[in-house]
Amino acid sequence: MEPFPTTFQVDELVLRPPGEPDRQPFVDVLSASDEIARWTTLPYPYTSADFDEFLAMDEIRWVVELDRRPAGVIGARPDFETSTANFGYWLMPWARGKGIVTRAGLHVCEMLFDRGIERIVAEVVVGNLASGAVLDRIGFTLEGVARSVHAGRCGVGAERHDEQIWSILRQEVGR
Repeated sequence: MEPFPTTFQVDELVLRPPGEPDRQPFVDVLSASDEIARWTTLPYPYTSADFDEFLAMDEIRWVVELDRRPAGVIGARPDFETSTANFGYWLMPWARGKGIVTRAGLHVCEMLFDRGIERIVAEVVVGNLASGAVLDRIGFTLEGVARSVHAGRCGVGAERHDEQIWSILRQEVGR
């Protein structure tokens, strides 16, 4: 199987491996408020130790740069035994609304399918309308809602939260 590229370009976006230069920008943005953590599984407040754990994770991921600035992260956890992958991303507030995840996501999904993945799944906290819209543009289908998946965290409150399950198959990319 062809390895995933470490660095590549999608239009004006550069996708590259995360590294030490990302530590402070990530800690600063992810600790400024709980806004990103409320919609993801990222911890809040985000610390330098959390960044170390991120670097040690066994998944395929890239920092997405726009204008030489880190705009966010996109990646997947493929399971080649089952030909499935989990897909995820987050963006810094300044980078939203520019089509970044749609363009990078289409490319990442195509790379996964080219390497034998047959089904990609994305999980979205119910209420995250922006992520649902992005997944829809990529070609994902909302399959349903898993109830009471996430424990309360951050400023969201103590109650548990439901999660939408989205998926995409090879023939559905960019439909």
